[in-house]
This record gives sequence, structure tokens and C-alpha cells, in this order.
Amino acid sequence: MRIKVLQENLIKAIQDANRCIASKPQIPILSNILIEAKEGRLHFHATDLALGIHLSIGCKVEEEGLVAISGRLLMEILSTLQAGSLDVFAENGKLFIQGARSKAELQTVDTQEFPPFPQKRGENFQLDSTEFLQLLQLGGLASGIDETRPVFSSMLFELERGEFVVVSTDGYRLSRNATQISLKLSKKILLSAKALKEIARMIEKSSAKMVDITLS
Repeated sequence: MRIKVLQENLIKAIQDANRCIASKPQIPILSNILIEAKEGRLHFHATDLALGIHLSIGCKVEEEGLVAISGRLLMEILSTLQAGSLDVFAENGKLFIQGARSKAELQTVDTQEFPPFPQKRGENFQLDSTEFLQLLQLGGLASGIDETRPVFSSMLFELERGEFVVVSTDGYRLSRNATQISLKLSKKILLSAKALKEIARMIEKSSAKMVDITLS
């Protein structure tokens, strides 16, 4: 892999990817970000097995390639470099980053150990992003933080007869919010409130007007 990329674009992508990395990952590879240079873009994959993220930024790809590297260490290195163009390349199990007046060298890990990112399969519908954020905010209002009791730290997605309902409870309070959808689905799925709140934060940062939702 050999690319040229702006430091400010790279650091923003790593910041978002790192939010999906657990402080104490279940397996060592999950403390890493999988980075792929392909077709004029730099792609990032990170997951803690409950929440995964795939994002990409533009860059000049001189040689395509794939590396897995510690998200925490990469963020520390990038924060010490000046804004501007960076030369980044992988060679002999190491990632080299070179700026105008500084350079860094980091050890990579075997990309084969990284879990595959789930493929998009299932029933799909779209929702206005503002409407979806309101569903999560009001429907998830009563979700608890005790992850040892998943039912109380989750949100229930219930789709029935053209209605999309989000419900949460911490055992004492209950909140519910609903909206109409055009697709006639019949499903109930329990999802981590912590993961959904992180997704909501990412949607708020983006300029997307619609959210694409697939239920498998």
C-alpha cells in the first residue's frame, strides 16, 4: 500500500473508527483498524463485535493494499504531525507515515485475523434522518446503562403493519416512539442502546438527509 492523504482528513476518519474500538477488546485484533487503499479512496473498518463502522475518505492511491494497525497508536502518531499532505506506505510488516518535517513507523498485524464485515442482506427501507434521530432519542429515553442486563440497556425495534416503533425501559421507566413507514414488515429486534446512540451521533455529524436501514 502506498498513498498520499491529508493529515486532517485521516485524523477525522481514525477518530470515528476508534469510537467502535472497546477499551478492553475481547480479542487482541479488535484493538486494530483495518485500512484498505482501493480505487482512489482509503477505507476504514473497525468493530467491537456489537457495533461496526465502515467509512472512507478520498486520497491519491499510488499502490493498492490492506493493513491492520492499532487505532490508539495511529491516533497518537497522527496528532503529533502537522496538517498537510502525508505520504503513507506499508512495507515488511510496518506502516510508514511521513509529513513535511516528521515521520513515524508503526508495526502492523495480520489482516487475516480481522473479522469479516457483515454483508448487507435483509429487508430494506429508508427513513428521513431527522425522523430516525427523533425515534432513537425519544424511544430510547428510558434505556439503562447496566450492560449486565441487556434487556434494560437496549432498544426494541418493532415493525408491524407499516409502523416503526422504538421502545426502551430500565425496569422503572418506559418510553415509546413510533412513525409510519411505507414497507409492510413484521419484525422485532433488540439492539444495544449504546451502539444506537453512537450511530445517532454519526448521523448528526453527517449531511445525510435519509437513513438506509436493513433488518436481517
